[in-house]
Amino acid sequence: MARAPACGLSGRRILVTRPRAEALGLAERLAAQGAIPVLLPLLRIEPREVPDPAATLAPVHAAEVVIFVSPGAVRAFFALQARAHPPGGPAAAVFPLPGHQPLVIAVGAGTARVLREHGLSAPRIPEARFDSEGVAALPELAEPRGRRVAIVCGEGGRRWLGDALARRGARVEHIECYRRLPPAPAEAAAVLADWRGEGMDAVLITSSEAARHLRDLLGEAGWPLWQATPTFASHERIRAVLTGFGLQAVQMMAPGDEAAV
Repeated sequence: MARAPACGLSGRRILVTRPRAEALGLAERLAAQGAIPVLLPLLRIEPREVPDPAATLAPVHAAEVVIFVSPGAVRAFFALQARAHPPGGPAAAVFPLPGHQPLVIAVGAGTARVLREHGLSAPRIPEARFDSEGVAALPELAEPRGRRVAIVCGEGGRRWLGDALARRGARVEHIECYRRLPPAPAEAAAVLADWRGEGMDAVLITSSEAARHLRDLLGEAGWPLWQATPTFASHERIRAVLTGFGLQAVQMMAPGDEAAV
């Protein structure tokens, strides 16, 4: 269904496709501008079920550099740590450990904010671009030879950063703390029905994997809905995926809630 132009964001229906925990702040900002955010988490983030959470997290506590790739990675890390050291059990392994202060790096501002919520006061973030390439360009990682680097990430995620640091001589371990799952079928069906009935003014895409999930959900019958709706991507790689689908005039948005709005 086509939508009539609105003034600014007032009354505009915006499909927000981030994982739910990451989408709520953006949805509040959009609503404050008069928009109508519609949430469809195209990725569900769940902590991994591991037999020994303490052993899984041990490399982080021994690392000289700890890199968190997303807000979901931070939340999953601390969820696993809570399972490894439940209340009433042995003393919890706090992060960072007393006497051990690794360099903590967040891939972006949102990840840094969640780290601060968990007590990390000054995580380092890239200055130019919020992605793996931006982290790799940090001067602190220019000469990492021999240093232990722990990358807190999800199952099966992109390994470009770890490979790049390993080529520079770093001792890299990937700490897979979470799984990325497709959207809940019932929720997806309800949102797609809403899209067909009420229309959308924009789609925000912040993950290549999420873009593929949306393409699969829509199928051939629903594809014209997306073709008729302006789409905003948060990274050049995502735009390349979207244009590869055949979407026209995909627009870029800078990372972060404020920039997106």
